[in-house]
Amino acid sequence: MVNYQYVRYGRSEAGASLLLAGSERGEGDGREAWGGSRRGARPLPARQAAKELTLYAKIDTNRIPYDFKRMKASDYFDDCIEEIGLGLEAEHIGLSYFNYAEDSVEIIADPEQLKRVIDNIIGNSIKYMDKEHGLINIRVKDVGDFIQIEIEDNGKGIAQKDLPFIFDRFYRTDASRNSATGGSGIGLSIVRKIVEDHGGKIWAASKESTGTVMYFVVRKYQEVPNE
Repeated sequence: MVNYQYVRYGRSEAGASLLLAGSERGEGDGREAWGGSRRGARPLPARQAAKELTLYAKIDTNRIPYDFKRMKASDYFDDCIEEIGLGLEAEHIGLSYFNYAEDSVEIIADPEQLKRVIDNIIGNSIKYMDKEHGLINIRVKDVGDFIQIEIEDNGKGIAQKDLPFIFDRFYRTDASRNSATGGSGIGLSIVRKIVEDHGGKIWAASKESTGTVMYFVVRKYQEVPNE
């Protein structure tokens, strides 16, 4: 059963049909990026864990490797959500996706590192999902000089006292410290670093027992006029 919807404004629905067909065939799993199911978290595979540790070390010395590319914002995020949808299907979590960006809008970004940002946020949503019917809503919006991505879940939420500190390195909320699936407290600090290195910013809004919305923006590509 397909338990998510895929919506693209201003272009053909062919992409939606392809995505849903892939989900029904069960292509891919997607859990590797998130370290396992919320119903039984497992350690990251050794190779992936080693890569993450290397990245953690590089962030301290501003040596995160970037390969910036000029790319269509809509195409990039559509592809990301196709992969994410397959993974969430395996986790029995519903997904809604709304892409409001025009086809012509471009960004300059490192596709791998930007995907790391999305995977980390989705991974946290899965880890702290406490609802029987988990839902994640992803929205891509055009906000002037930036493209804004909003990732909303209906999980346990974050206490207001913790919210200002969640992007600080090694900070762990009470829920994380008291959970068997709690992480190292470094993931969101790397997310912030990557977003800021793309010329953007990241922030969050949350309400306990209701859910969390993570927002981040990346700059659009803009031609510099010749004088």
